[in-house]
Amino acid sequence: MYTVASLLDEMKRAHLRETRKQQQQQGTCCSYPTAKHVWVLEVDSTVAARLVTLMTEEELSGDAESRQVVVMSASFNNEGSRVTSNLPASLIYSTTCATTTSKTLPIESYKHIKRQFCVSHAGHDLDWVVQEMKGRIKAVQATSDCVIVKISASPKTLEDRLHSLLFDEQQQQQQKQRQQQQEYTHLLQVVYSPSEALYRWQLHTHTHAHTHLLSSTALAEAAASAVTHTHTLEATEASITPQITPVCRAYHKLAQILEYTFPSLDWPFPPHQDGIIAPFCVVDVGASPGGFTQFLSHVYEKEIYKIIAVDPGCLHGSVVSRENVLHVPHLASLMHISSVVTSFPAHVHIKMICCDVNVEAPEAAAMLRTEVLPLLHGYASLPSDSSPSYVVLTLKLKKVSSPLQKQKYIQRMVSRAISALIDVDEECSTDRKAKWQFHVCHLLSNTNSERTLLCKLN
Repeated sequence: MYTVASLLDEMKRAHLRETRKQQQQQGTCCSYPTAKHVWVLEVDSTVAARLVTLMTEEELSGDAESRQVVVMSASFNNEGSRVTSNLPASLIYSTTCATTTSKTLPIESYKHIKRQFCVSHAGHDLDWVVQEMKGRIKAVQATSDCVIVKISASPKTLEDRLHSLLFDEQQQQQQKQRQQQQEYTHLLQVVYSPSEALYRWQLHTHTHAHTHLLSSTALAEAAASAVTHTHTLEATEASITPQITPVCRAYHKLAQILEYTFPSLDWPFPPHQDGIIAPFCVVDVGASPGGFTQFLSHVYEKEIYKIIAVDPGCLHGSVVSRENVLHVPHLASLMHISSVVTSFPAHVHIKMICCDVNVEAPEAAAMLRTEVLPLLHGYASLPSDSSPSYVVLTLKLKKVSSPLQKQKYIQRMVSRAISALIDVDEECSTDRKAKWQFHVCHLLSNTNSERTLLCKLN
């Protein structure tokens, strides 16, 4: 018994098949291979803009024209031309594989990558695309007795729909049973871009997928392999636990610094002497809403005695309620911070100062020097142990259009910030400067108008 709806659907499918056959003969099929493979990264939206910046910086790859990148573009074309878009998104399109191309993406970014797709076919009409997929799957089944197709789609909700379109109920049951007994033989990847109304897809063999596509397990292993410090590995696991919901981007900034950047510089954290970690304090200047404080409070709960969060603004409820967090609701002031520190045990020292305030870099550094830095262990007097102390300062920069001028401007601001921090005008500036080590980095969670200055006081 046919209903009117089913007859209309059958007529539509017949028309599509006939039209498709004609287009294949004319070489104008709707589902067409793109000029190049399109690599799609499904990433955390909080770092999408920064990852795109990394992928489009010319110094990270010699040939900028062959590596065009776009985030959820409304008009991304098959030649891979760059299109800018301000739409918030978690899909990044690229014409080269960002996770295997040398130096394209740092290893620490891998934990933000949820899935990776490589798709070389595209079509606007899902029925047409499904017919093409069926043709590919049937061609594979003709050469193999057992074909197990795993579907990986973005968005995830598309997977069930594709299963019902590609396989009947009996075939779906067979696929599920076979997948329970053994691994899939083929991986069907599909990405739908709502801004383009375009389905991009590719059918990979298991061997090709395992070798060239990073699975969620492979991504996690790759991220973990970059961690060389024993405690840092524990921090990595703790920082990505689903129970901790970061209150702002600052959480991710400090996570990257302590999990990856410090170990790469061979800067020990927590500071220790002969393997012994003494309880210490951290001062977080401009703490609100509490990203730096939140990360330290959870990940280094056992090592840190107190985190002094200095900000006249409010801290997030989940942060201020922590036992090892002490909120000082004032602007950074030597008097206010000193009054708090004097109540601590004599053996507890301030070993780190974090600062992320919305003022220009030299002014922020000068403020730290006068109001906070004198309390840093080893700054004003001889330290009681040989373990280092640290300063983490987010540098707020102005927007500069010219890349060359921007680079010179950043170098100038970094130099001014360092000079203001250690006060080079003093007579002891040479000796004082010799005790410091500096490193400037552009973190994944930094904006294009931010850099982070890391300082180690030996």
